[in-house]
Amino acid sequence: MPTYYHGKGSRVLLSTVDASSSLTSITVTHNIDAPETTCFTDDARTYLAGNREATMSLEGLFDGSTAFTTESFAPVRSALGSTAPVLITVIPGGPGGSTVTPGSNARIAATRLTNFDITSPAMNVVNVKVGAQVDGTLGYGRTLYGPGAAKTATFTGTSVDSGFVSGTTGGGIAQFHITNSSGSVSALTIKVQHSPDNASWSDLVSSTATGIGSIGAGSSPAAKQVSVTGTVYRYTRVNVTTFTGGASKSIRLVASFARGTKN
Repeated sequence: MPTYYHGKGSRVLLSTVDASSSLTSITVTHNIDAPETTCFTDDARTYLAGNREATMSLEGLFDGSTAFTTESFAPVRSALGSTAPVLITVIPGGPGGSTVTPGSNARIAATRLTNFDITSPAMNVVNVKVGAQVDGTLGYGRTLYGPGAAKTATFTGTSVDSGFVSGTTGGGIAQFHITNSSGSVSALTIKVQHSPDNASWSDLVSSTATGIGSIGAGSSPAAKQVSVTGTVYRYTRVNVTTFTGGASKSIRLVASFARGTKN
């Protein structure tokens, strides 16, 4: 039987910000070019499958917070015209409530912002519209942790079963968002691990690997996307292996992983 979710629980991460509380709608569009190959002798039009393309359209309420660098759309404003992408994770329905259930569907991508519109109607709330062009792959993935409770020490997340008994061979992409941190974090390593049997685990992706953005020492929010090639086993989980700093250190983490082409 199908499983349905109410849209009110959806969650949206914009790089270093959980913008869910300011957004009212998001549309993820995935399409493919279809160049025409129809010739004179054809009775019906014919086409070739071309390149994939994806866009995201966000709508919400203007956040007029005086904390100008940390309000909901700060990553959008700073990314317009920048070479740095905005990493977006969309969790439709956000199953699990305030702490999203690991294994929930997620759409993850590095994007280029195309527009940021603010509209002030005379008899309504000031609203915002954001357009984002996916740069590269739109990942159809699963959440491994968060949005959820803040973490104050190393931990191992819940195992997520992909259902692919023999695993997959097309690699994939991991996306990490640290939306808030406090205290003095002197070192931080976040990994995605995989397992063929849910018992023996090995490292698949590390936040310290070369990729978009940087997650490491310091107390600032951060976001990063890392890709991997080759075999990905059936089960995946997030694992924070290094987390050192002051006694009051904590982070809020959202981690997801999307597989590439399956077997």
